[in-house]
Amino acid sequence: MHIDAKILENNSLIEGDVCIIGAGAAGLSIALDWMNTPYKVILLEGGGFEFEQEMQDLYRGQSTGQKYYPLHGTRLHYFGGTTGHWAGFCSPFDHIGLYQKRLGA
Repeated sequence: MHIDAKILENNSLIEGDVCIIGAGAAGLSIALDWMNTPYKVILLEGGGFEFEQEMQDLYRGQSTGQKYYPLHGTRLHYFGGTTGHWAGFCSPFDHIGLYQKRLGA
């Protein structure tokens, strides 16, 4: 079920057993692991399903230390998070590749 918090009344109570903050790669993966369990899982995301400049502007800020790209250009503030920058390039963990790396291959 999806509920847009923008339409909830002030001081609404949302109850669950597990609360995951952020619907990026990690948050979505964790939420999927909790599917089909007896627990009620709440997945909170600050942005919507589509890119909105107003939400993206919340990532504006300054970095200190090492030079890096502007924060608002390296993160995406919507459902799926920064995976939107990945252009679909991701893969499951490969145990064989890890084993080869340990052997120095």
